[in-house]
Amino acid sequence: MINAVILAAGQGTRMKTKQAKCMQEIMGKPILRYIVDNLKNAGVDRIIIVIGYKGEDIKEYFKDEVEYAYQKQQKGTGHAVLQATMLKDSKANTIVINGDVPLVKVETFTNLIKAKEDTDLVLLSTLMEDPEKYGRIVRNSNNEFKKIVETSDCDADEILIKEINGAIYCFDNLKLWQCLPLLKNTNKQGEYYLTDMVELFIEQGYCVKAEIVEDSKEIMGVDHRLGQETANRKMQEEINRLHMENGVCLLNSEQIYIDDSVLIEADVTIYPNVFLKGETVIKSGAIIESGSVIIDSEINNNVRVENSKINSCVIGEGTNVGPYAHLRNDCVIGKECRIGNFVEMKKTVFGDFSKCAHLTYLGDCIVGKDVNIGCGVIAVNYDGKNKHQTIIEDGAFIGSNCNLLAPIKIGKDAVVAAGSTVSEDVPAEAMAIARAVQSNKTGLGRKFKNK
Repeated sequence: MINAVILAAGQGTRMKTKQAKCMQEIMGKPILRYIVDNLKNAGVDRIIIVIGYKGEDIKEYFKDEVEYAYQKQQKGTGHAVLQATMLKDSKANTIVINGDVPLVKVETFTNLIKAKEDTDLVLLSTLMEDPEKYGRIVRNSNNEFKKIVETSDCDADEILIKEINGAIYCFDNLKLWQCLPLLKNTNKQGEYYLTDMVELFIEQGYCVKAEIVEDSKEIMGVDHRLGQETANRKMQEEINRLHMENGVCLLNSEQIYIDDSVLIEADVTIYPNVFLKGETVIKSGAIIESGSVIIDSEINNNVRVENSKINSCVIGEGTNVGPYAHLRNDCVIGKECRIGNFVEMKKTVFGDFSKCAHLTYLGDCIVGKDVNIGCGVIAVNYDGKNKHQTIIEDGAFIGSNCNLLAPIKIGKDAVVAAGSTVSEDVPAEAMAIARAVQSNKTGLGRKFKNK
């Protein structure tokens, strides 16, 4: 059995946000989400998150998925671990990690757990050309661990050290709790540092070693906006690389944003300046052109989306969408449809082979197969208090510039003449004409222009 303690009580003042730092998003998911998921995938059985600032937001997000310990006053990382008293008697190994490191891979956690098998404490370290704020690993003349010194406590020689502490540990849990009460706060910050545990373990005669992580960005902490952007780019690069390895064609991948949760089949082509978010699925043969934003939607085989926004919708096989279409709120579009420029649909079912080419709003509609919706059609679904449904049956033809006042039903193979405002049902195969009778006034046009 493996435990994990995630330290997430701090405010993160350098991030300059009212949110908890660890709930900031990286590629569509909170930082903490990546840590929890990867720990679980590495075989960790029990996860405790130490919360403090905005802890209620963390609990609301994870609910009963993890356990919680509360750090009322932030007195350092060692003090934070002391709050996880539910682990005090556990005979398992315990990973301790800060709540701002989303890039640590499952394989790295797995290697950390394996390395712990023949020692008492393993920590991750790496080399950084510019160590910045990270604690330096100080070694003795035999290149063995001696201690870890926080940046604020470094002397002139220690500040030059390139090897840094990744702040990710795997402890023998019983020995961890034997040493935690021995921590002292004799430093400039007056805090209890978890990093001092390395020295305490050595003093107690326990075995300590480190595992080098070659890519320093993997264990970087995200505690300011620049770090958040760096993590985003790193995660974006990794996500896009995996998609390309799986047969997805990304044109200029640096300009394509794909959430970690998005699924894409082989032989999909994605142009630059595309955003794919949430639980989106894109199937083989689809082409997503520049400017498109797709959220929580299913894009089926051979669909083409051009510069459009699609949110919580299903797009049927072979359908073309856009440019400048907006589909939202659980629309279901059939196969081989045409959804053209400046068309908006909301809560609409749109049948196979139907067309809506331009400048139209369809809200709360059920549209059958082989229906043609002309330019400038509006399904008038809102009476100021309630939304109402419009039904257009198979084969109907709605002429340009029509208003359909819901609730209303247009029957099979019916026609609504251009310019009509229709407020009553139209029977099957009938033609509805609802517009004022035209009157021509001789000479009035010239008179009006001259005036």
